[in-house]
Amino acid sequence: MAKIISENTDFKVVEVSRTELMDKLGPLGSKGVCDFCMSEPETGYYVAVLDQWLCPKCYNEFIQNNTPDPRDNWFEDVRFAWFKRQFHI
Repeated sequence: MAKIISENTDFKVVEVSRTELMDKLGPLGSKGVCDFCMSEPETGYYVAVLDQWLCPKCYNEFIQNNTPDPRDNWFEDVRFAWFKRQFHI
């Protein structure tokens, strides 16, 4: 079951299994692979500001090496709201 990892601090992130991602977004073209390294993890993280699904390794690298930019808030909010609607969270 998809769950929000972070919403009010840092980046807006949802943890979601590959199976659930494919069930909900496969018809829209999702391949269920990490958008950075192309691995196929059982569980990954949707990072709204990137509009990408990352494996745990790539997610941790992204979080450690990046800080939010307030100029991206509008895009992050739109993508996060859309993703939450798709997964009913």
